[in-house]
Amino acid sequence: MKRTYLFSAALLPALLLVGCNDPFSTKNFPDFSDVQFTVTSSNETSTGAYINISHDGTSHDTYCGFITTDCTTGIDAIVNQKIKELNDNKVDLYTEVKSGTARTAVLTGLQSGTNYRYVVFGLNTDGTTYGKSGECQFSTLKGAPELSINLVGNPTESTAMVSVTTTGDETDKWYCFVTTDVETSLATLCKNTLAGTANLNSKLQDGDLTLEFSSLASNTAYRAVVTGVKDGTVYGTPVAVEFRTTRRVFDVVKNPNWTIVDKGKGNLTDSEGNVETYDHIIECTAATNEDMYFIMVMDEAGMEYYNWDLVSFFSDACDYMTGLLKQFNAQYGANLTWYDISYTTSAKEGYTFDEDGNYYAYAIGVLPDGSPSGKYAVTDPIVVSVPMSDEFKAWIGKWTIGSGSTTYSINIKRNETEKSYAITGWQSEAVGDTPCYALFNAEDGSMSFAGSKIADSVTLTDGSGNQINCALWFSGIDTDSYVYTMNSVYEIAKSTFSNSDKTKASVTGNTVSRNDGSTATFATMGFIATANSGDGVYGFTETPTFPLTMTKSASSASASSFSVANPNFGKSVLLWGNTGMTEISSKIIR
Repeated sequence: MKRTYLFSAALLPALLLVGCNDPFSTKNFPDFSDVQFTVTSSNETSTGAYINISHDGTSHDTYCGFITTDCTTGIDAIVNQKIKELNDNKVDLYTEVKSGTARTAVLTGLQSGTNYRYVVFGLNTDGTTYGKSGECQFSTLKGAPELSINLVGNPTESTAMVSVTTTGDETDKWYCFVTTDVETSLATLCKNTLAGTANLNSKLQDGDLTLEFSSLASNTAYRAVVTGVKDGTVYGTPVAVEFRTTRRVFDVVKNPNWTIVDKGKGNLTDSEGNVETYDHIIECTAATNEDMYFIMVMDEAGMEYYNWDLVSFFSDACDYMTGLLKQFNAQYGANLTWYDISYTTSAKEGYTFDEDGNYYAYAIGVLPDGSPSGKYAVTDPIVVSVPMSDEFKAWIGKWTIGSGSTTYSINIKRNETEKSYAITGWQSEAVGDTPCYALFNAEDGSMSFAGSKIADSVTLTDGSGNQINCALWFSGIDTDSYVYTMNSVYEIAKSTFSNSDKTKASVTGNTVSRNDGSTATFATMGFIATANSGDGVYGFTETPTFPLTMTKSASSASASSFSVANPNFGKSVLLWGNTGMTEISSKIIR
């Protein structure tokens, strides 16, 4: 077999020394005279193809194949270009060459609708070439175009503009729409939207366009979605951009048809017929039934936070109630709207405040889309002085609690005077403002953290993004890693003051008796979720082990917050985005 030496690492320096600027010049071009290479393509797709290679040499002969979009350069010249590339990059030819008289190469990752050329030439591992090169040209099939979508400028309270670009041509159709559904997967969302769109073909677009959507709701989260469409179904990969419309501009004005007052202590009957006693009954009398409103109470510190700016306060209040509405609907599979949770006629709500101070009850006007109307009424200051013993009051306030490097900032508030406390901040990175509870012991002035069920049904998201319906507990965990989720309230750990001014305390785990007669001592405590379907038991974040130390903040006033008395809300619990939720030991005692 005749073999022509085209290049060699050893020869290149000599060639350069004699002034040869191109070691791959015509006089060094190989004599392609012996082995004939044949190349064909098959099974072309939008991103790949099969390349069938054969030659009439021996099975020991090695060769090199490569793909290019250069379909015009002569085969000898393009082979020389490839050889130069291998040489310049100092490629190990052992990794580059193939052998055998027939082989099929499977190409992937190609561009759709593109012309390609595959070239094969004889190449030995010592850098010599031989034979007659072969080639074939082929085209990948045209696939779904790539779409992109971006906002143009900033949304207004009712409009948004987007630009759509596509790699397709006039035959590649797409459909763009906006939706307030920002959670459903794009594939499912597009499938359902296309199926429910009348005269779809008349609404399809092609090419690059800028679109404006109008009549949007103010202060609302949206997704603008674009998907390829072929034969009335989703084609390719949909893409989206999220945005929020701005708040509606409004002026605040007192509504002369509303009068809101504090009627003092009284009883209210809830929707289930239960009678509740409250320290303050807030009554709003509406002279007409035209304007929608809801009642919200804010303390003086909260209003000072807003600098008494009612525009900002009403906007945040409406956002807060909208969030509760969505939370309730998600948790219970309901479909309530603002028409269901607001008032148009006279209404009463009950409140019992857990802190001293001045409070204001507002009737806040709201539109059906959840944005403020600007109309309002407000009570005179409601002066609250909560009667509490010094011993009970001593635990109320902000504390740092923990052991070692694991600590939490908690806020202890009155839950039931002289009996119990509601505590927020424990594992707050996972459960937000969801409270746990503690019991007050009037005999010695101590406080005990209580194990109890927090909610029968919550929706949790685990570390893999799976949503799981669970019961939520605040539980003690003993030294054997058993989790206690008893339906009755039990004492996990006892807190006692460790200095005379009651700014420091120590928390020790209690010892309890099991049904089998043995005892167990609690080592830690925390929020636990148990799957309502199946036997999964989930924890959230690291918890400190007993004993714990508690140090009261120098400024221990409780944080201001909204107070909500609507019985449909405020008692519901829903945790969002708990990425720290992980499955733990299934050793559980109920």
